[in-house]
Amino acid sequence: MSATRASPWPDVAALAAGCAIAWLTFFQPVFLGANDVPGDLGDARFNLYVLEHVYRWLSGEEGSLLSPGLFWPYPYALAFSDTHAGTVWVYAATRLAGLETYDAFKVWFALGYLGSFLAAYHVARKFAFGPLLALALSLAFAFSLPAVVQMGHAQLAWRVAVPYAFWFTLRYAEKGAPADFFRAFTALAAQMLISVYLGLFTVILCGLLFVGNFVARDGLSPRGWWRRAVVMASAFRRLDRHAVPSAVLAAGTLVALVALLWFHGYVARLYGIERPWFEISSMLPRLQSYLLSDALPYWAPLSRALPDVPVRNEQQVFLGIPLTVLCLAGLAYVLAEWRATSPRLRAVAFSILAALVLFTSIGGVSPYWILGHLPGFNSVRAVARMALVLAFPVTLFIGLLAREIGTRRSVPWLMPAAAIVIAAWMTFDLAVIEKHSFASAVSRERVEALRAAAPDGTRPVAFGAAADDNWFIHAIDAILAGQEAGRPTLNGYSGYMPPGVPVVPSCMASEVMLKRYDRWARKRGLPRLAALGQAPLALDMGPCDLSPEAIAALPLSSGPAFRREDAALIAIDDLRLTSGRVPVVSVRVTNGSRRTIHGRSPHPFRLSWRIGDNPNWDPRVDIGADLRPGRSRTLSWPVPDGTRLEDLSVSYVVEGDFWGHDAGFVPIRGGPSD
Repeated sequence: MSATRASPWPDVAALAAGCAIAWLTFFQPVFLGANDVPGDLGDARFNLYVLEHVYRWLSGEEGSLLSPGLFWPYPYALAFSDTHAGTVWVYAATRLAGLETYDAFKVWFALGYLGSFLAAYHVARKFAFGPLLALALSLAFAFSLPAVVQMGHAQLAWRVAVPYAFWFTLRYAEKGAPADFFRAFTALAAQMLISVYLGLFTVILCGLLFVGNFVARDGLSPRGWWRRAVVMASAFRRLDRHAVPSAVLAAGTLVALVALLWFHGYVARLYGIERPWFEISSMLPRLQSYLLSDALPYWAPLSRALPDVPVRNEQQVFLGIPLTVLCLAGLAYVLAEWRATSPRLRAVAFSILAALVLFTSIGGVSPYWILGHLPGFNSVRAVARMALVLAFPVTLFIGLLAREIGTRRSVPWLMPAAAIVIAAWMTFDLAVIEKHSFASAVSRERVEALRAAAPDGTRPVAFGAAADDNWFIHAIDAILAGQEAGRPTLNGYSGYMPPGVPVVPSCMASEVMLKRYDRWARKRGLPRLAALGQAPLALDMGPCDLSPEAIAALPLSSGPAFRREDAALIAIDDLRLTSGRVPVVSVRVTNGSRRTIHGRSPHPFRLSWRIGDNPNWDPRVDIGADLRPGRSRTLSWPVPDGTRLEDLSVSYVVEGDFWGHDAGFVPIRGGPSD
């Protein structure tokens, strides 16, 4: 800490004030409310699952670190999302200290935000900002509006290495000392170990800051850039006493980072994981994204009045009124007074402008297209999350700007005034912004209900889903129940879904998943179903045989879509409703045409159903495997509690082509026809 040598108390007071603000406006309303866990029943609990899996492996309760028990029998599912390699030790320490899972998760979550705040404050003092301004800037970074909006994605809370990455990158760019290069590398590697997503964005933005220093000092002169690069490279010929320990530390983090990235790369190649450009581009920020904050009450009317953007929930990157206004005004000032401003201020301004140009999609066009097609980057889709990293150079720029203008214009009150405005406004925004949380008791009840439904044993379980559930919430219920019971599940949820994994589990969907796994494993020389032991247990799916023999006999091929002219040749009958913990409907489907209905088709054949006279036929049930001419198959699926047989109607749809009941098929009904 760069406190004055005379007294550390100003820093102590500033840090205490920051922690008090964070507790009163952010942590207390969540932790001590009826809903006591940050986030929602979806992604927050998935992060909890991963953290608990690694802890259980460390404590000997899990046999495999790399293959947690979700998406059974697919291996290496740990690489489908963030591994928390850099922070899982924090969660593990709290569990070893005796905290139960949800309390340990809350401590881990809180330390992510507080650690980012402390790191930003430390670096702000390194930049020689006073305690008051350092407090304001570190609050604005650690608890920025995008960071609060993304609190449901708890893996994004940990940004403790970001400030150090920028600090050492800028020091190395300015002084060329090898020790600073190694320290910058260590910080970047540490952030990537914490979160590959945020680590990649930090690498990009620090790279822009490094280039910005060249531009700030040598303009656009290639000769000047070359001379500066040669001088910096020559410094590595002899490492001083500061560089050697920094190099050793960098080498250690490099080994850990290479191991992590190799694992991610291996799994990406094994599964063919990459995001198509249309998916990545849908999550690039638009110009209006920088003004979107639907969760901020006084700003929400303007936010919702702006033109809509794809995947709106991921594009809430408004930094707040004070930061946005000061940053835009400051960028205009630097561009107008380019030669009169300091090289450091110009370098940071350049990095911000370059980042906005690189990441922003205008009219569907963005320079990020180049990065989006590179290995590694083509697996990153939620690009707008870069705002969580961009918040640091923005706050740094505002601090440098206030100091420089205050010094040049002899306005000593400018920095404290800016600090007070930012800190006060950030405190108000943090207090009023909508915060997402859920009740740990509700989660425990949901998970325990599934666990209690499964008989004791070690067989993998395929949990059927209740029809009124969000599929991903039920999937997380299932994997948490399996984790507590020490048994794998076919159910799963993560950033990537292996081939054939059903969105809404059913017997047929589970059969198809296992069939596709068997084919996938055979092509890659991995264990087939017959070599994996016991057949999975199907729950809440009605009669269901998931044995290797039944899966081997399941026909599954790709082919053209079912034809409209054969629509009336499909028969659906034997509609039944079976009561139980989860009510299950079943019907028999017969293919009376002369053509096979293929399990895999560009226009899949699916059943659809409704209750009463509801005009919508939204729920879908996949035909799953091939249905050959003259053959029948019974399909089943869960329905909401209280559903009556006489209220049910069942039809079918060839997705993207036609509805059966619009082409000659008469839907079956559970009661008398009208």
